[in-house]
Amino acid sequence: MLRSEHVGDDFAISVARPHRYDEAGPGYPVIVVLDAHWLFGTVRDLTTSLSMARTLPRAIVVGVGYPTGDLAEVASLRQRDATPTSAPFPDGGRFGAVPGRYGTGGADRFRAFLVEELRPWLVERNNVGGPWVLVGHSLTALFGVHTLLNQPDAFDAYLLASPSLWWDQRVMLSPDRLAADGRSLSGDVYVSVGGDEDAAATNKTFQMGANAATLTDHLLSRGDEGLRVRFDVLPGETHHSTTGQAVSHGLRHLLAVDPADAHS
Repeated sequence: MLRSEHVGDDFAISVARPHRYDEAGPGYPVIVVLDAHWLFGTVRDLTTSLSMARTLPRAIVVGVGYPTGDLAEVASLRQRDATPTSAPFPDGGRFGAVPGRYGTGGADRFRAFLVEELRPWLVERNNVGGPWVLVGHSLTALFGVHTLLNQPDAFDAYLLASPSLWWDQRVMLSPDRLAADGRSLSGDVYVSVGGDEDAAATNKTFQMGANAATLTDHLLSRGDEGLRVRFDVLPGETHHSTTGQAVSHGLRHLLAVDPADAHS
């Protein structure tokens, strides 16, 4: 458990160190996984498997979750931390739970926790090298977009699976937000959506694929030196089924290494 003064709450932090952790020299990459209650195991296990195949380097995988097993409570806390503005869910919560007693719009405070409190805590206790990779899905991928545009150097790479860019009337796609206050953006960015996310009639209003394409088109058009972007549409995947493919494709894109250079 790690207390955040920025958020004013406790977080449950899971740390998975790789095989032969003590043999590393300069330190390991760090993969920070949001939505740890349902995504940490996927990222941890794929990182282990892909590193065994020498497709990825061995890495430290960190899950950021909440000190409760109640998923309704997790959903309310997640809404508080992942959203960049205070706004209700559309259609009374058909796409997600109705905001609970924690409200929404806490992304700036949550980012400060990750960068100013969690990161030093991890560095002090682990053999950390880099790069630092942020992994999010849906609302937490929306948080990743918000972080990229507001503090791009918070992470070296971003794995953004099915970002919920519909949030608050597509606020993160507004010209003012995309302008990023005139700052240059940098880092490796992987964005994906499931090919079937917009197939159901109830999902068409959210335009997951079109919104993600708009974001990546903008990022690619900026011409910022050091900003590298890839967008994948994953065939046959829905919003909830896409995480496995998104993590596998995204990690291999962001952390690909020459097998001769990978840890044995």
